[in-house]
Amino acid sequence: MVDEIAPGEATSQVQVHGSDSVDGRVIFDFDAEGKLLGIEILFASEILRKSTLNLLEST
Repeated sequence: MVDEIAPGEATSQVQVHGSDSVDGRVIFDFDAEGKLLGIEILFASEILRKSTLNLLEST
């Protein structure tokens, strides 16, 4: 994974579908070689524990 995804670097995205709490809210970003660049979590405060959010925000 990378610290920042440059414009156009992510050539494909895969949405996670499953339970109602994460359906379409977790997105994996991949480059042209199929390497994982990052993970987006939409509405993260609704599906992650507060301790996890605090950890992510401190890095």
